[in-house]
Amino acid sequence: MATDKLPIIIILGPTASGKTGLSLKIAKKLGNIEIICADSRTIYRGMDIGTAKPSAQEQAVAPHHLIDILNPDQRYSAAEFQRQAKLLINDIKKRNNIPVIVGGTGLYVFSIIYDYSFPAGPASASRSELESKDIEELKSMLQYLDAEAFSMIDTSNPRRVIRAIETAGMDKPDNSQLIDNVCVLGIQIPLPQLEQRISARTKQMIDTGLVEEVKSLVDQYGQDIEPLQTVGYKEMVDYIMGKQSLNETIELINLHTRQLSKRQMTWFKRSKDIKWVDSYSAAIKEINIFTQI
Repeated sequence: MATDKLPIIIILGPTASGKTGLSLKIAKKLGNIEIICADSRTIYRGMDIGTAKPSAQEQAVAPHHLIDILNPDQRYSAAEFQRQAKLLINDIKKRNNIPVIVGGTGLYVFSIIYDYSFPAGPASASRSELESKDIEELKSMLQYLDAEAFSMIDTSNPRRVIRAIETAGMDKPDNSQLIDNVCVLGIQIPLPQLEQRISARTKQMIDTGLVEEVKSLVDQYGQDIEPLQTVGYKEMVDYIMGKQSLNETIELINLHTRQLSKRQMTWFKRSKDIKWVDSYSAAIKEINIFTQI
């Protein structure tokens, strides 16, 4: 197939919905795919368990990109993801393979499928000015600039509020044009099932060493780095610092993960271009229709 005819496949959905599992099944079915991870946390080395990063065995099924590319004390942006992902898409197609972008970070995914135009980058003075403001000032700014974004993000996290302020002027999906030749699949499963998966995943993370992983990260980088404000890590830092019991920590991780999944779905529902599926067979059917196999 000519490289310009090769599609881009997107697999998105809330946390714990089964994106990795679906992408691997599709990889086994189609064969010639490479996976680009659109996740703002699996980019970091040493954050494996709490991010449910694909294992070495899973990564062996198909080449994976944009995993373990930075240390947790280094910054990364949606604009940088977009730049790197576009280069990877071109390279993957040159190898006559199909790029499959998998992730739950909505801004990353939408930056590709709607070809967002990011500002050249916030001037350092502008970023410094925002960082000097307290959280209430930042929240007021964002609510004024983009009430929709204000309702969808975790407004207790100053860095996320700052990022939302910086991107407030960009086009929204409802008035953006989808790029050509992209099949956008979203995983949507019943809420009770998703909540069960969240609880099971939290237990698995604890059983496989999340406490030790977070202790190691705190020892190396301190507890104040941005990635440790992520759901699952923030609660575990509080546990390590003696602020709560392990059972309380597990309950909080489950609660905050459910809240995160709701925000993710609110973000994704902004787009009318997503084909929602609830199974592997439904996903393959949509891909077959799209590619006319």
